[in-house]
Amino acid sequence: MIGAGAFGRSGGKAGVGLASAHMAASTPRWPSPHLLGDADRGHLFVVDGSRLYDIDPDLFTRLERTADASAADAILRTIGLEARPYVDDAPPAALPVHALSLAVAQKCNLGCVYCYAEQGSFGGAAKNMDLCTALAAVDLLLAEAQPGGKASLAFLGGEPLVNRSVLQEATRYAARQATRRGVAIGFAITTNGTLLTAADGDFFEEYGFAVTVSLDGPQALHDRLRPYKGGGGSFERILGNLRPLLARTRRVPIMARVTVTPDNLALRNTLDGFIAEGFDSVGFSPLLSAPSGRGELVG
Repeated sequence: MIGAGAFGRSGGKAGVGLASAHMAASTPRWPSPHLLGDADRGHLFVVDGSRLYDIDPDLFTRLERTADASAADAILRTIGLEARPYVDDAPPAALPVHALSLAVAQKCNLGCVYCYAEQGSFGGAAKNMDLCTALAAVDLLLAEAQPGGKASLAFLGGEPLVNRSVLQEATRYAARQATRRGVAIGFAITTNGTLLTAADGDFFEEYGFAVTVSLDGPQALHDRLRPYKGGGGSFERILGNLRPLLARTRRVPIMARVTVTPDNLALRNTLDGFIAEGFDSVGFSPLLSAPSGRGELVG
């Protein structure tokens, strides 16, 4: 597989060309099975059932040299992958709800150049979720939860901390209800970090939140891609808010989430920088579609 460091530190047209080359190299040749790695460390991913297998060099080479899908299927049958599909077209039976994501704020204070949510409003009037709606969603989440079960409640926006009071009340309510039912509940938030306070850090620590912060690279790059709506960069404010949280002894994992565009392909540099700041992990999400088309990774 292609590691983050393989993208190098290029940008502009050269960076787009390099990203396109990697995307072309990873294009599936068959509908279901995909080869990952190389003959020395080969893996086979079968889409149906999301199955991943380690395979020996000889099998990897045979499959790599096979262009025809039917011939590839014949090879897979010889290793026991001819079993009935894990996934079919039958509609699933009614399933209990185990996880919910609440967009508690349809508004945002940033003006990210590629924003799929049209600056946080999703094309409508900027507004907050009311408390009654949030509590009803919690009731829905826990309605069928059984003692000993698990549930997950996440908050996002827009920028969810714009609606901090509802976020906190819904969290407290969910924690109480889950305790009464004997259900283990986990919490998460995705935030731009500009409104984050020390008190928020204490709250997230108390309730065991997983915290994801949207950051797009070193300061100059981030500020170009994720400025405030009124202009001006947001990076310095975000890192100033985060550093006290990153430095403390905590049970809350804090992850940086990077939206990858042709402008910030120096992924290894970004990864090393955020790990040095104290983030527990760094996730990279390619931008494949934007309302304006700006910033998309395309072939």
